[in-house]
Amino acid sequence: MFLKRRSALVVSLALCLVLAMTVTAFAKASDVADNHWAKEQIDDWLDKGLAAGYEDGSFKPNKSVSRAEFVAFVNRAHGLTESAEISFPDVDADAWYAEQVAIAKEAGYIGGYEDGTFKPNANISRQEAASMLARLVGLDEESNVEAIDRFADAQSIPAWSKGAVAAVVAKGYMGGYEDETFRATRPISRAETLVTIDRTLNDVEEVKLAPTVRAEGLDIFDEGVEKEFSVTTAVYDYENTMVTVNLEISKEDAELTGDELAVFYEVVNEEITEYLELPLEVKEGKLLASFGPAEGFPLLDATDNFKATFAEGTAGEYTVTISIVAVEGQELLTSKDFAVTVNEVVAEEPVEEEVVEEDAVDENNDETGNENDNLDDGQDQSGEEENNEEDVEEVTANEEEESTETEEG
Repeated sequence: MFLKRRSALVVSLALCLVLAMTVTAFAKASDVADNHWAKEQIDDWLDKGLAAGYEDGSFKPNKSVSRAEFVAFVNRAHGLTESAEISFPDVDADAWYAEQVAIAKEAGYIGGYEDGTFKPNANISRQEAASMLARLVGLDEESNVEAIDRFADAQSIPAWSKGAVAAVVAKGYMGGYEDETFRATRPISRAETLVTIDRTLNDVEEVKLAPTVRAEGLDIFDEGVEKEFSVTTAVYDYENTMVTVNLEISKEDAELTGDELAVFYEVVNEEITEYLELPLEVKEGKLLASFGPAEGFPLLDATDNFKATFAEGTAGEYTVTISIVAVEGQELLTSKDFAVTVNEVVAEEPVEEEVVEEDAVDENNDETGNENDNLDDGQDQSGEEENNEEDVEEVTANEEEESTETEEG
């Protein structure tokens, strides 16, 4: 299983412009002194093309960063490319940051505001940055709350962000200022952004991005009709975690027996593709199956192809749940439900051809024959009439001869 894999944890070297004004990539920034606290990270990001400077040669390390710019920095640094559909009313589809926001949404580290907006052009605060990064790397936001007690302004950190701020501080991704404050609502600077994100990369072996599950073709089936579908699991840093992928099929108000459908999975051996039936276990009225070897496998990013056929008489609404579970401890890493509609297929009744009975055909033939006989009789009568006319003409001629002879005599 999961034979077609691709690593998603790569560093993109493509230069993306994240500012409204023109920016330029270069190795050194004219306004970043050799003793600047963030010089090493700034130079490294400029060298790799992960960040850009301005046309005048400056980097503006103290300049604030917008929410759109921040997610663009994160996406490029972590090599995130998969995108999701977004519905933020203030993210125009033609905006340069639309794709970056969609990628961040797919990775699961952004949400939005209560009014449904994303506010892409608003400056991102330090607490918002902490919240995004904590979700990005899957940090525990409850076990290290005391980490913020060292800040003089700890009491002013909003309740909604305290857990995330504590998590990134405990992990060493973010720190405080010389006056021992954290300044949660202060806009994060460009220098702080690069250093903070860079620290998540340095700690990448311990970082576990939340896996995602997608399925193509799991929507509508027809009874008795074989249909292909694919399951994609996108996991960005689970190469050291052994996992299995589980499949659960259920039907509302009905207990399944295993006779409802057959599922086949694609196997590729030495470039030979074949489909093998996937064993389904019946448990509490649901159908269960597991993908992969019993001991699991290191999961990065994979797509597997399947075929399924629902038997006749199984029309209705089903729920297919796909989940990723860590072998060690059986920790549920992620799961997603897919609604599947199975349509009833009614066989078309065969059209019966009109059969003409042989007796009726014979009778018709007899009638036709009688008509032909009558026609022949008519022709015979016509012949007799013609003969009679000839006889009359002969008699008239004889009479004329006799009359002539009488006159002459």
